[in-house]
Amino acid sequence: PAIRARASRRVAFGRALRVSGTIRPRRSRVVLEIARRGEDARQHTVARIPVKVRGGRFTTTVRLRRPALHRLRVAFRSDRRNRAGRSADVYVRAVRSRSATGGARSAGPG
Repeated sequence: PAIRARASRRVAFGRALRVSGTIRPRRSRVVLEIARRGEDARQHTVARIPVKVRGGRFTTTVRLRRPALHRLRVAFRSDRRNRAGRSADVYVRAVRSRSATGGARSAGPG
């Protein structure tokens, strides 16, 4: 099985993050696993989200609710024909919004 997943490397926490990718052989559903780095420096799973696959492609939107380093991976269970598989880990840093824009401020009054 071959699964590829991709997402932005940085996002403002609480904002929408698009995760997309491909899978071969085609499957009807995969699971997006989200883990967050804890204070103990280990990854802790915080969500498992089922995602529909069409034509070997998938796309979903998630919100990372805390500023931290998150690990995303897409996986599927084995069946009669295929072994279980998962994508390579994709790391996304959820940051406070000012950092996400490179420190730029929006034009305000004054």
